[in-house]
Amino acid sequence: MKLFFARPVDTASVVALARANAVDHADRLTAYERILPELEREPDAAFALATLRLGLRHEQIAVEFWQDIAQNPPRAR
Repeated sequence: MKLFFARPVDTASVVALARANAVDHADRLTAYERILPELEREPDAAFALATLRLGLRHEQIAVEFWQDIAQNPPRAR
C-alpha cells in the first residue's frame, strides 16, 4: 500500500521503503529456511511443509521484488 501511494514522495523515500521491506522479507525467509529441515524430518508434517514451501516462495519473490524497486525505483512521468 505504501508503494501504491508513494507517487508524491521523493525517490529516496521509495528506495528506503524498498530496502526496509527487502530486509523484513529476507528475515522472514531466513526464519522459514531454519524451520524447513525440522519439518522435512517429521513424517506427519505434509500439510505444514506444503504451507511452509508456499511461505518460502512468497518471501523469495518479495525479496526480489523489493530489491528491484530499490535498484530501479518507479518514477512519475
